[in-house]
Amino acid sequence: MRRTGHLVVVEGISACGKSHLIEQLAPHLLLYGHSVYVFEWNSNRVIRALTAYLVKKRWLTTNIYSFLQWISFMVDYFCIIIPKLAWGHTLICDRYIYTGLVRDEANQANPKFGNWLLKWARKPDLVFFVDRSPEECYQRMLLRGKKLFHMNQAILSNEQIKNKDLFYLRRCRRIYHRIFSQLMRSQSLQVHILRDGWDEMLFYVDSYFTDHQFMETKAR
Repeated sequence: MRRTGHLVVVEGISACGKSHLIEQLAPHLLLYGHSVYVFEWNSNRVIRALTAYLVKKRWLTTNIYSFLQWISFMVDYFCIIIPKLAWGHTLICDRYIYTGLVRDEANQANPKFGNWLLKWARKPDLVFFVDRSPEECYQRMLLRGKKLFHMNQAILSNEQIKNKDLFYLRRCRRIYHRIFSQLMRSQSLQVHILRDGWDEMLFYVDSYFTDHQFMETKAR
């Protein structure tokens, strides 16, 4: 009997379509007889309220924002992620630790804490990077009326950068590619880069879970 559940991570820049893919993925995994739980990054209400308060007071700095994000992650990691996996759930993470690494670099925050957490946090069984163009994601944000929040003061204060949100999205995409490339080269992580959406994800998901279902059945 499997002692821990499966950890599936979906990453990507804002408005890339992660949530839509997860909405399709969750019911599909039920077909394998799994108990599925969807976890969303930075969903801790206390931390979000504190962040909003600090923004209102203009006390929020890049490093404070980074620290709060990591505190939120650790609380959720030990209170939600690890217990759900221990009970054998298949956990789908709408963003994981890689989001924090990308945002720290994009916002020019101190990366030491995030890099330290990366060393001991559980590695996902499946990682998907939804690689949409920043231009497409920016247009989606405009249609939704969604505002992009970030703390890179060098971008915010640069009058030569006309479209600061698009500039930031492009920066995040480049960082994602570099971080994932480094992790894959070190053989510590396999990342499936999605450009065609659901059909592409479905292929990798079915390949993984079919193989593991066979191995678990054989082990019994």
